[in-house]
Amino acid sequence: MAIITYLRMDNLSYIALVNNSFPLVFFTSAVFLRYFLLNYCIIMNIYVSNLGYSFQDEDLSQLFGAYGDVSSAKVITDKFTNRSKGFAFVEMPDKQAAETAIRELDGKMIEGRPVKVSEARPREENRSRNNGYNKRW
Repeated sequence: MAIITYLRMDNLSYIALVNNSFPLVFFTSAVFLRYFLLNYCIIMNIYVSNLGYSFQDEDLSQLFGAYGDVSSAKVITDKFTNRSKGFAFVEMPDKQAAETAIRELDGKMIEGRPVKVSEARPREENRSRNNGYNKRW
């Protein structure tokens, strides 16, 4: 079990994480804390695809909430139409609950579509959007 607390020392703000694996770790911002949690598998990031276009963040959170706590649930939408692109990401703090959710929801029919659920892979670094054209010398 992890304990996250907010501290203020020497006129600086810190976020502290205490658990069995990492006795005491300080972070100067929530961004660093989130990066640490995601990279050291305290939070499991889940990729969900083949969702219906009417699926919302709340629906996703409710679906995965049946298996455990959900840190965040985000359906990816088109920025112009604000319509779902058919895939989403879910973060769950309990790895065992996340693995159970993946196992039980993968291939399940939701809104008439078989959804694909798997652990999200790390995002690959995108070198350039123009596939190498217009490189500077």
